[in-house]
Amino acid sequence: MSYFIRPAIALTVAVFWACLSCSAADGKSSLDTQIQPRAEDAIWNYAAYYREDGVDVRDGITVEEVVETKEIEGVTCYLVRLTFDYRTTAERLMGMPLDDDSYSYFWEYENDKGSYNYSCDDFAGMSDIPSSLKEFDLTLPYPVKVGWKSVIGDSVWKVIDADAEVSTPAGTFKCIVYEEVTLDALSPGDSSRSLFYQSPGVGLIRYEWYEYFNDKFVLSSYEELYDYEIK
Repeated sequence: MSYFIRPAIALTVAVFWACLSCSAADGKSSLDTQIQPRAEDAIWNYAAYYREDGVDVRDGITVEEVVETKEIEGVTCYLVRLTFDYRTTAERLMGMPLDDDSYSYFWEYENDKGSYNYSCDDFAGMSDIPSSLKEFDLTLPYPVKVGWKSVIGDSVWKVIDADAEVSTPAGTFKCIVYEEVTLDALSPGDSSRSLFYQSPGVGLIRYEWYEYFNDKFVLSSYEELYDYEIK
């Protein structure tokens, strides 16, 4: 059983990421300045871990990849697939297939005003295609500033750091850190906190998920980047 959970709201708002500087010519940033760069066939691989009795336990992998592009009203939109693979090594060697719940999809695009996202229906998956840019939500307006805050549903999102240094098997990166906190007044134990470490030109470097336990948030699981390719 996997102990690692990416909260559903992370897919609803999915890419809370935007660029730091934009080209006046076309309203788009270059890949090396985008906090979450997108390109055809780009892929990011993450090792997942959960915490048990103070020890980090390996818990499979997560793969984020651009699987399709589509022009909508003259704007290039990217379909991103998240694959959560918590099979054991033995299960992989035996060829055990992933189930449908292992995949999630969302569309996104960006311009000089920010990063926009459309989360695909869980049942329809990649066949859920937006027909208009009006169906996208602006998930992070420009500019990126520490202290920026937004309320989306039951969650509060903040930029809490703009110069964090994070090391993973993929290297050491300067990151912008986003915090998402969801508080449940009726059932405090269901409250959660997530941290997203984003590096310009690379994307998501590390993701941390915290449970609410004994009146405080405690790290429960995390993912860290171990390799990526952006063509």
